[in-house]
Amino acid sequence: LPSEAPPAAFRFQSRGSGVVRLREGAVSLSLLTGHTAFMRFQTGELSLIAKIAGTFYGPRGRFIPSSVEGSGDSYVLKSHNRWGYVRPLADPPASPDWDAMPHAERGHVMMSDFDIEVRADFGGGGVELRIRITGTDGVLVKVELLLSPDGWLEADSLRLPGRAGEWCVLKGGTASYTLGHDRLTISEGFAEHNSTVNMRGSEPQDTGAYTVYCTGYTPMERSIAIRSGR
Repeated sequence: LPSEAPPAAFRFQSRGSGVVRLREGAVSLSLLTGHTAFMRFQTGELSLIAKIAGTFYGPRGRFIPSSVEGSGDSYVLKSHNRWGYVRPLADPPASPDWDAMPHAERGHVMMSDFDIEVRADFGGGGVELRIRITGTDGVLVKVELLLSPDGWLEADSLRLPGRAGEWCVLKGGTASYTLGHDRLTISEGFAEHNSTVNMRGSEPQDTGAYTVYCTGYTPMERSIAIRSGR
C-alpha cells in the first residue's frame, strides 16, 4: 500500500487496549493501562517516561492503571489496591507444600486501601500531571521521570550531565533537560523523603535512562508540568 506521512496533529484512543496517543507537531503523549510505565512524553528525539510507586505491601504499591477515561486532551488513569495481613490456617494443612496449601481459607485482617489517580492534561506543547493518592496515610511515594540519557539537566544554580543509570531529586522549582536540539522543562518538584533508588515496592532503577525523582507521603495531591522547549 502507498505510505503516508503521519498527520501533524491527532487524537487516538483504543478503549479495547487501554491506549491513548496524542500529538501536536513534534510533541506527542502516550498513556497506557496495564503497565508501570503509564506515560511517555516525546519532544523530537527526547523522551520522558513516568512511573509512580509506593511502599504499600511490596509490588502492590506500584501504579499500574486499570482504566483510562476521558476525551480530547484530558484523561484520567486510576488504580486500586486492597491488602492487609493474612492469618495462619485454622487447621494443619494436609501437605507441607506451600503451593498446595488452601490459602483461600486463610482469613484477612487490617485490610487497607491504596488508590492512585492521575489526570493528564495535554496541550500547549506539554502535559500537566495531577497526582492524587489516598486510602492509607503515611505511605512513602516516589514519582520517577525517566529521561533519554546523555543530555544535560539544568536548574537555577547547577548543570549536571544526564548519564545513563544516574539520578537526582528535584526538590522544587523548575529544571530543564536538553538533548541535542531538543529540550523540556519539569516543574514543580517535591522531596519529602530520601527513599529513591532502593525504595521498597518499586521496580529496579532503569540503568538505561537518567532518572529524576520526586518524593512524598500519602495522602498526596501534587501537580507536575512537563513542557517542550524546542
